[in-house]
Amino acid sequence: MLSPTSSALRRGRLGRLLYAFASPYFRYRHANMIHSVRVALGMAMSFLVTSGIDLPHGVWASVSLLVVVGGLQHYGNIRKKAAERAIGTMLGAGFGLFLILVQTIFGSLFLFFLLMSVIAGGCAYYVIGKAGYYVALLTAITMVIVSGGDLDVTAPGCDARPTC
Repeated sequence: MLSPTSSALRRGRLGRLLYAFASPYFRYRHANMIHSVRVALGMAMSFLVTSGIDLPHGVWASVSLLVVVGGLQHYGNIRKKAAERAIGTMLGAGFGLFLILVQTIFGSLFLFFLLMSVIAGGCAYYVIGKAGYYVALLTAITMVIVSGGDLDVTAPGCDARPTC
């Protein structure tokens, strides 16, 4: 039971939240969720930055983010990695095609990028501490390559000329 002079009672909500995030126990216990949110926010930021400055082939910024931040070092036997690579590639291609379908049907880049960020964050959740983390990493990378390779982020009817 907490005494009336306990530091936990004196600390406000923000203080308790910051204390929880600074706690190594909290970070270890919720590493999957923290990593998932970090990758999803990173993907969203890379979309915003590359779209905002109209960077040609900006999808590679997202791929680089997934390669560097999205996964951990992987070691293991070759057959297992080959099977995981095949499964990850098929799942990523399926998600990528789904995102292309969503973009075609709804025509909303916001929805497209939101779904891509959520899926990448979901993949990142399975990267930490799971047996098939390589599948999740390759799923996210392949999804970005398949769905976002040559997205046209210009206004409808505009062929990307400076006069539009």
